[in-house]
Amino acid sequence: MTTFFFLTFSFLFFIPVRSIPFIPVAPINLFVYIFLFYSLFRARWFSRNFSRTLFAVLAIFFCYICFDTLASYFKPEITGKPFQLLRHIIFSIVIILYAHKEQRLMFALKTILVLISMSTIFALLIYFFGEPFQSIRLWILNNPDAYIQTRGARLAGFTTSIFIFSYQLTTAAVLSYGVFMGEKKLKWLLLFSIVFLGVILNGERSSALMAVMCIAAMTFFHYRKKFVPLIIILIACSLTIGGAKFFLSSQSNTSTHHKNLLQRLGEKREGEFRGRILQGAAGLVTVIKNPISGGTNAQYQKEVHKFFNKYAGAKIPLSIEIPASHNHYINIAQHAGITGLMLFFLFCRQLLKLTRKFRDNCNFSPLLKNYYIATVYALIAVLGNALFHNHGIFFAETTSWALVGLIGAGSMLQLQQGEKNASPAS
Repeated sequence: MTTFFFLTFSFLFFIPVRSIPFIPVAPINLFVYIFLFYSLFRARWFSRNFSRTLFAVLAIFFCYICFDTLASYFKPEITGKPFQLLRHIIFSIVIILYAHKEQRLMFALKTILVLISMSTIFALLIYFFGEPFQSIRLWILNNPDAYIQTRGARLAGFTTSIFIFSYQLTTAAVLSYGVFMGEKKLKWLLLFSIVFLGVILNGERSSALMAVMCIAAMTFFHYRKKFVPLIIILIACSLTIGGAKFFLSSQSNTSTHHKNLLQRLGEKREGEFRGRILQGAAGLVTVIKNPISGGTNAQYQKEVHKFFNKYAGAKIPLSIEIPASHNHYINIAQHAGITGLMLFFLFCRQLLKLTRKFRDNCNFSPLLKNYYIATVYALIAVLGNALFHNHGIFFAETTSWALVGLIGAGSMLQLQQGEKNASPAS
């Protein structure tokens, strides 16, 4: 797997150019076809080098894709997207195939971090200047359903919504912190500050909470003795927050799409929190009543209206549709029933085994320790963010699968290092 192919593939996932003149398919799909053709000649290599656990992780998600697609035929309101889900398996495999050496693994992680930072910088240009950057973003996305980020509006990067971009930001915040604490270079501190500002201007409280919690856990369990880098990070955070408060205090537009994190944290919106709880509870009840299929949207709407009428005192007519449960894991059950949820638990179990193999690899290469810490905590952050949003690892969320690819590559590297160490004895 060449560096050019890996870089191009990664670029098109994080900055998805939808179409190019005179080419009938989207560039990312073209590269997917090239990879599938390439895989025909590498099938034997896969069978020799992929561990059973790694095969299990990918196979379980493939089973979920099949089951979710089948379920969509019986639920007209749900559109199955098997190819979109399959692309993310391929993205992980591309990372695994490329990052089979220690230096390549570290390069792959930094590439993902830099691509998210580029998306953040472009979103910041739209935030402060508006045009022409706003139009350039819409031309690149070429998606009528994309969130339109205007000057002063919440950041969405090169994704279609502020919620999807929040996953990328929380990932980049954790990764940049881990890389800086390991290498102590100014460029990673600068990227951390840029991404941290992006978290503030994106305005999603759950992603900010997960990033802060994971960084605090990394500090307590791994970096508490590194006083100088910690002080530098604290100064950078303080300057970013202080600068944001100073420059944004005069912002006159107070609509939801223009409120940054600092403004949203100061709000008292008990009704919103209660609504999220009721939506999640209604989703669970729908699944419990329909364990095989997970229920239809009509069944969910019936339950959620009942909950709102009873516990929120809001007489909402059935003609008004209430959004989904804002919990990725409840959504998995609603899409594919108990079977989908069981597949997700099996997936997590096998992924945990890969994570342990990646951890064991640190015994052979201490240099990888910071990258292992950053990758695992970034995955925890995005999985935690999915507790409060509809997107997530089983709904083709890009950063989740990039992190799965890094963990898979780390586990394969551990296997190769173990074989090298064992070979002299044999």
